[in-house]
Amino acid sequence: MIKRPFLTALTLAGMFFIPHAALAQQAAESAAQPAQTYGTGASAITEVYGDWTLACGATSVRGCAVRQVLQDSKTNQRVLLAELEPTPDKGAVATLIMPFGLRLSSGVRLQVGDVSVGSPGSFTTCYDNGCFARLDLDSSAVDLLKRGQDLKIITIAEDSGQSVVLTVSLAGFTSALDRGRELAQ
Repeated sequence: MIKRPFLTALTLAGMFFIPHAALAQQAAESAAQPAQTYGTGASAITEVYGDWTLACGATSVRGCAVRQVLQDSKTNQRVLLAELEPTPDKGAVATLIMPFGLRLSSGVRLQVGDVSVGSPGSFTTCYDNGCFARLDLDSSAVDLLKRGQDLKIITIAEDSGQSVVLTVSLAGFTSALDRGRELAQ
């Protein structure tokens, strides 16, 4: 007869070792595939273009993305992370990590000058580092970003109901995005 503590220990061991064996197999399969390199043979690249940073990593599923971070000048805390990943159709997927205290049901919209960029996006979730919104931008929306000087990211504050406008410089955006497309091919 098998005693209950032994069964508990056996169950716990199975819960620990089986998933780790599957992860080890996945890692071995990934290691067998050749790594992508970028021009100079590097497996990852980070380049700065004006106010935008291009980051490409061979181990990343997403390939290349351009990003900009806005920080509070007094506290040095991040207020916004804007990241755009180029898509094959000359568009981009925008991921925004925004601060807490926003009316999530209002979503977020983008604007260059007085012109709206793409369709409004929805917040998808919040984690301890902020609330995430995703927007799919077609090629005409990306072209508008390339021609602009500043991008306004607009949402609503939960407590006051007032508009919250975060302004992102587009200096270097075109060069960063074009280089990301080039490297992702």
